[in-house]
Amino acid sequence: MSNESPDTIHGRMKEGAHIAGYGLTRAMDNLKWLLEGSRYEELSAGYGSVNDFLRDTEQAFRLLKIDPAERKQIATLVKELQPEASQRAIADMVGVSEKTVAKDLGYDRQAASLDAKERVKESETASLDAPQPWTVDDTYDPAAGYKPKSPIIPQSTGNEWWTPTEYIESVRSVMQHIDLDPASCAKANVVVRAATFYSEEDDGLAQSWSGKVFMNPPYSMNKPFAEKMIAEYEAGNVEEAIVLLGAHAIETKWFANYWDYVLCFTGHRIKFNTPSGPAVAGNIAGSVFIYLGSNQQGFAKEFEKHGYVVKRWS
Repeated sequence: MSNESPDTIHGRMKEGAHIAGYGLTRAMDNLKWLLEGSRYEELSAGYGSVNDFLRDTEQAFRLLKIDPAERKQIATLVKELQPEASQRAIADMVGVSEKTVAKDLGYDRQAASLDAKERVKESETASLDAPQPWTVDDTYDPAAGYKPKSPIIPQSTGNEWWTPTEYIESVRSVMQHIDLDPASCAKANVVVRAATFYSEEDDGLAQSWSGKVFMNPPYSMNKPFAEKMIAEYEAGNVEEAIVLLGAHAIETKWFANYWDYVLCFTGHRIKFNTPSGPAVAGNIAGSVFIYLGSNQQGFAKEFEKHGYVVKRWS
């Protein structure tokens, strides 16, 4: 195949299923060649992402009538060669649900959480004594001179509450890649895979922000990070962004600017990852993802599986 063009190989893969003697092995060889070294980017069709490419090759595999073992082999190959490929795109390519692909890839915990509209089970509801990412300081404005006598939301037990893989995959599906995570650390970035991240030592608030940004801020500092994100985006420095905040913050003054954008309120309580591993108990508050950018429909389509997508009507 080294002497043939990507268009030739791609055409052979898409049309081969109609030809006698063309089987899964040859289709897999062609797919592997196109994904290796991102050769699919050289195709004249001009796919915007690997996900667009995968969806356009669905007929090559559906017509071959692959069985579950073969489907798992395909999903594994794609993820190994193109980690940024979304599970949804792989599912579209092989003609099954995203949950099925998640199981094929061994993401049992992830597959169980894909149905965001499933009611929160009682066993997943944490007590007020359980470690929490949210902090009571986010629920009121100190300048107003009012402070609750007793916190409705317990004080955060730390800032290390990392975003699980399934949500990061959705972020990447919408924005294609992540240029910057301004509030992260080396371990959290193993999942996020941002080209640049700022740790606590770097002080993301003091740095320049640009490109496509994902932000899950330290929950003791929601306000300054959220305000800087709005400022950087509206100044044109940040091209596109997805922000994860505690849904309890919607009553604060600093959150008001985010109502101008598209929001996804999670239909469940996120089980955040922590330095000691994946969290077991759900936290006591919901979460909200906010999208800043021009791909609002893409965000809505991708994030509806995580909850309820809304936009302010005026």
